[in-house]
Amino acid sequence: TDPAGAPASAYEFGIMPSGDYLVLLGGASHTTPAMFNDAFSAIGKTADIWDWDDLGMPTVPILQAYDAVIVDESWYFDTTQRDSLGAFLSAARGSLNQIFILGRDLSYGSSAQPWMEQYTGSAYERDDPSWRQLTSTPGDPIGAGETFSIQGSYPDEIKLSTAYPGGQVIYRYSGTGSSLDRFDTEQEYREFYEKEGKIWDSKLWPMAPSGPDSAAAVRYVGTTHASVYFSFNFNYIQEATRRAAILDRVLNWLGTATSTMGADLASGRETPQTPDQLTLWQNYPNPFNPVTTIKIGIPAGFNGLVSLRVYDVSGRLVKKIFEGKRSSGTYTFEWDGSNNSGQIVSTGIYFSRFVAGDVRMTRKMILLK
Repeated sequence: TDPAGAPASAYEFGIMPSGDYLVLLGGASHTTPAMFNDAFSAIGKTADIWDWDDLGMPTVPILQAYDAVIVDESWYFDTTQRDSLGAFLSAARGSLNQIFILGRDLSYGSSAQPWMEQYTGSAYERDDPSWRQLTSTPGDPIGAGETFSIQGSYPDEIKLSTAYPGGQVIYRYSGTGSSLDRFDTEQEYREFYEKEGKIWDSKLWPMAPSGPDSAAAVRYVGTTHASVYFSFNFNYIQEATRRAAILDRVLNWLGTATSTMGADLASGRETPQTPDQLTLWQNYPNPFNPVTTIKIGIPAGFNGLVSLRVYDVSGRLVKKIFEGKRSSGTYTFEWDGSNNSGQIVSTGIYFSRFVAGDVRMTRKMILLK
């Protein structure tokens, strides 16, 4: 049962954790718990919902108990929130800490900008580029080639950080889309903006993004964490099916990026040449289109035959990637989505299978087109 006095609208669970993911909500315009629950239900995953305005900040051990933390907030983080989330994301553990951050104005506040840059790999450009149409970076595993429009006020315009390099743009502002507020003159816009209680910035005029490198969403892998940052709230995405699909791709990417292989590929680090046990890493990227990388590890002392194959969901062999002997070390292979006949297979779920002696390992892969 829920603890005595817990607000029913905010406290969605009794024993922590009861879900795979933790959703932290805050600010007057955050996404509703129901919208998140619907999206998680649609993708077959579970989440606990925590309103940190009512309940305060969860402890770091609570944050670490979940596969990933999702934050949906409509104002920039305060000192307590930054300190707690920073402690969570900076903790060195066996795998990288995962976070999905969504919200308007999160990079707007000058006190929050250094924190956002450090943990998202993105820098603040300006408040509200006015445009609402977003287009994915080609080939991005989260953006998946989509173009769509969001609805809502004051999404931030961001760019990749030079102080914390390595971020990747997921979505760019690409058109006016469903912009709510358009003004004919700079003075009209300034008067409206200042009535909202905000300080005018000359970058806000003209009402268009500052340049082709401006972004609405980025992904980033640091030394102890992986993050995805949307500069708008989840409820800005208007279609329920799109919200669910994007959430699924974000969580899949975070899970991939936080594997040893994913972190190494995303950040340019090298993995140890000789692992201490037989290993099949998660493919990267995942989901992917059209090429993904699969990595295996063979420890010292193993001299048997090994094989790496791809199967479909019915168990049929799709592709023989490698069969034979390999000395100890790590080996990287690419799969281009083709079968043994050279034909490109259809969108769907596939499995990489690594067999070495009596050891069999399998990883799920998602091909999107």
